[in-house]
Amino acid sequence: MYEKYLKEFSKKRILVVGDLMLDKYIFGGADRISQEAPVPIIDVSDEKYVLGGAANTANNIVTLSGKAFLLGVLGQDAAKDIFMKCADENHIDVGGVVFSSNRPTTQKIRVIGQKQQIVRIDYESREPIEHGISKKLVLNAVGINNPDAVIVSDYAKGVLTQQLASELVSYCNKKNIPLIADPKPRHKNYFKGAYLIKTNRKEAEEMTGIHLDNPEDLQRAGNKLIELFQSNVIITLGAKGMAIFEKGKSIIQIPTLAKEVFDVSGAGDTAVAALALSIASGAALYDAAIISNHCAGVKVTKIGTAPVMLDELRQSLKNEQ
Repeated sequence: MYEKYLKEFSKKRILVVGDLMLDKYIFGGADRISQEAPVPIIDVSDEKYVLGGAANTANNIVTLSGKAFLLGVLGQDAAKDIFMKCADENHIDVGGVVFSSNRPTTQKIRVIGQKQQIVRIDYESREPIEHGISKKLVLNAVGINNPDAVIVSDYAKGVLTQQLASELVSYCNKKNIPLIADPKPRHKNYFKGAYLIKTNRKEAEEMTGIHLDNPEDLQRAGNKLIELFQSNVIITLGAKGMAIFEKGKSIIQIPTLAKEVFDVSGAGDTAVAALALSIASGAALYDAAIISNHCAGVKVTKIGTAPVMLDELRQSLKNEQ
């Protein structure tokens, strides 16, 4: 029954707005300890760059066969050039990206020794973007003709200002475009009126002040989030799957699917990409959540920020009744 939605993915145009990141992985052996300090020496054997943050969401849109348009901010630096090359190689439309000389390209460098992360090094600014850049992003968003859905991927690195968020919500509601937002708790007042809010357990607890210790608490938190955002809500619950809250309906819980979890990084990006494509393809929220849950279940069996392929999702869904 889900195949009819998957077949529509390739026709869908999804606009992804948010904090863009470049992830760098440095791999090597860690057989020696430095004489300079009690730290391992990494003998580098390989390194790779992958798209992170909102760009990872866009990458998942593409690997699931959709068309992704990316909106965000990069610095005027060497990392920007690598980011743009990766985006081009992954067939992501970056015509809406804005460049700023006042902030670096957000970059996460992870050093992996003996298959274990030793250290992470961050280059970033968390200051809000300038008004002029925010205004340019709004114009770029409006300039993308008829997206089938909009995803807002918020990592609290400064791109998602109240001005940009409110303009996006207003634009999507006017054009009847579903907007799916994955907001940070500090921005919980930005996305009132979105079609769907996707959040995780920790962030739901922070936004509501309710610890999700039992089904009653989960129901109260979901109701509070619906009231706060005036939106449908999905809370991802890690090993306990996800909970769906539709306005005027009872809670529905979907159990987790991953049999073996290797790495949860990027799973939220994967889940929201599948949600947007499914909703854009005509799936009801419950069916979209089932598809998204399968997609996240595939992702966590992979190491690092790795996207999910459409055939992998299709194979996972074969067992769904």
